[in-house]
Amino acid sequence: MSSTVYRWMTVHRLYIQHRGHISLKSATLAFITNMNRTNYRGTWLGGVAAPGITSPAPYSKFDCGDATFHWTDNGTAVSQWWLHVGTKRGGKDILNRDMGGLTSCTVSGIPEDGSTVYLRLWYKSEGTWKSAYFQYTACGGGGCAGFEEYWSDNDNAPDWIRDSGTWRVDDDGCGRGSDDSCWSYYYHTDGVSNKSSTSTYNATYSNFDFSAELKRGSIGNNKAVRLLVRASGAVMSNGKPSNSYSFQIRNSGKYSIYKTLGGVTKELQGWTLLSAINKKEHNSNILRVVAHGDSLTFFINGTLVWCGHDTSLASGRVGFGFASDTSTDGLSVNWAKLDCLQ
Repeated sequence: MSSTVYRWMTVHRLYIQHRGHISLKSATLAFITNMNRTNYRGTWLGGVAAPGITSPAPYSKFDCGDATFHWTDNGTAVSQWWLHVGTKRGGKDILNRDMGGLTSCTVSGIPEDGSTVYLRLWYKSEGTWKSAYFQYTACGGGGCAGFEEYWSDNDNAPDWIRDSGTWRVDDDGCGRGSDDSCWSYYYHTDGVSNKSSTSTYNATYSNFDFSAELKRGSIGNNKAVRLLVRASGAVMSNGKPSNSYSFQIRNSGKYSIYKTLGGVTKELQGWTLLSAINKKEHNSNILRVVAHGDSLTFFINGTLVWCGHDTSLASGRVGFGFASDTSTDGLSVNWAKLDCLQ
């Protein structure tokens, strides 16, 4: 039997060709016979596809006006449905409705500004409520769609490019309540010994407000964790993109800002001690970059640390980077958010 590995395309969409062997542990899927199916939607749980949206296609852009959603149980015994639609991950400011046994709903009041719209499909199976997240882009907005990522147990970060190193959605075991009081899932890399691990969002942005909460595993390792903005080009042998602005901190309580252009790195702000950086082991820091034209502004935990002008890079991807002395200390990203600026 031939063996083929397939990539998760969205939270609830996997493109399957013919046959192959895929491990559930590695977010892949196995078939013994030729099923001859394509564009199958569903998260596979012990050989059964979880309930999911069938249309509109997740991650698609809406037409202006009302949107009608259709979903299916994919063979799971579902006794009741509930639908949340909102302008933030887990939000329900657009719709919060008990759907009973219905499998479709027309939703009005959707923004028409190109923003991200979030849908959460709840389903009750064997007396237990479970849910799945879906993301869309509203019509309008000049084509720039931001994002707000809170990772969950049923996704594999499909919009994030693994530029270098190994990245996955992981679980700290704290559990998640139905009100999202505990965000137990995060985007994680163990790192690569003596190199950088990089992951960037699969979209190009020019003017934006990008922030993320980062947590490093080991307090003893003095290498950097970073936000990358306006990144582009090939990944270099050290694991970093050949073009980017890099905003980074160390567990020692220092930060720095560098730009890399054509593989050549120059200092914008050298390593500087800052009391606002949380140096405690396993505690997190929120990094934020606002980029508009040639203006760049950088914040750590709400504190403005640097602002200036640079014309070297006008657009590119945003993401995270992690430099490791060993391959075991790890970087976790609790959440990430980007708002487009006009």
